[in-house]
Amino acid sequence: MMFAVEDLDRTLEEWKAAGGTVVAGPYDLPLPKRIREEFRDQFRDSPFYRGEAGDSMGRGASLHDPEGNRLGIVEFSEWAHATFALGAYAKPVSAEQLADQSIALSRRVPATTQMFDDPSDG
Repeated sequence: MMFAVEDLDRTLEEWKAAGGTVVAGPYDLPLPKRIREEFRDQFRDSPFYRGEAGDSMGRGASLHDPEGNRLGIVEFSEWAHATFALGAYAKPVSAEQLADQSIALSRRVPATTQMFDDPSDG
């Protein structure tokens, strides 16, 4: 299970103080090279566009709570908030968004291993 947080570093400190464990991270959440341009194009078309999207969705960490349950937290970059209508950009889902989501769900999506392969690596 993943949770979005506003301040990853502060959340990690609070997590450890409450008896939780940081298993991995904080780590960067880079956009896979194969889909980077598509994401950037979509962001340019966003009504929240305020500058170019970066190479990263944000930062994350994997955690265990005191009972040993595993979860993850993510601090999304500002452009990711705007692109995915998170936080201050959140709004109710419209009929158009539902239709767009249906179209997106019907697309062939490469396997995760293919998305992160860099064709320029030889």
